[in-house]
Amino acid sequence: VFNENYYNEITDRQQKTDMVVCGIGWLKNTFVPERGIVLEYVNPENKIQSYTEDPYFRDCFYHGEFKNVPLSQVFVDYQWLNLPENAKQKEQVANSSDAWWDYNVTAKNQRIKGTTNLLYFTYKTTRKRAKKIKEKGTGERIVSTASETFDETMVQTVDFKRVEVEEEILMEGVLVLGTDIMLKWEVAENMARPKSNKQKVVDQYIGMAPNMEKGYIDSPVARMIPIEDKLNVIELKADQIIQKIQPDGFIIDPDAIAEL
Repeated sequence: VFNENYYNEITDRQQKTDMVVCGIGWLKNTFVPERGIVLEYVNPENKIQSYTEDPYFRDCFYHGEFKNVPLSQVFVDYQWLNLPENAKQKEQVANSSDAWWDYNVTAKNQRIKGTTNLLYFTYKTTRKRAKKIKEKGTGERIVSTASETFDETMVQTVDFKRVEVEEEILMEGVLVLGTDIMLKWEVAENMARPKSNKQKVVDQYIGMAPNMEKGYIDSPVARMIPIEDKLNVIELKADQIIQKIQPDGFIIDPDAIAEL
């Protein structure tokens, strides 16, 4: 999986650079039917999450990522926009980037035409999964999935027992920034779960900030900047002192030489 995603060649280096410069690194893992498990680099500048004091962000219940995406990709990924009855929404998506750029006062030469701005986000919540257990006269038990409205008291002929399991799930969505259009909002089709607890779910976004304390993220570069500023000031002062130093020189008395 790491080799297919060129992790060691590209993503790992980008993450290490972010760890040194920003003090935090992010990675996103998703499952795409055509490509399998996909590992993507996430720019910390475009990442948001719920407040946490955990340096590994394990207790965050929502994550979000800003992306500038070509319109061609949007219309391919979300085919419902191409239907005739959704022509108004498609036009709104095509023109959404102008409103977003105006809101953020983006310079004209920095605007990329033919793109739109999307917010990819996940939200962790819970749901109840019901099962029904049928017990035969021989003592054999058959477990099958039950509907949400199933009530064992309404079944008189067969011995059924309803059981419920509450599990964590991830809701994932895509919002077109500058509009109120949700391109996607559904239960994640593929969710990773730890082997030790099948009721828990693993976030798609994985991050680490080793030097985070009470929400403040420190980095090696941030600690180097004050020292580097002092070194620059010392060097500047040394140059000024060197410029003020003038040699005393030598005085030659021709008369004294003549007398000698």
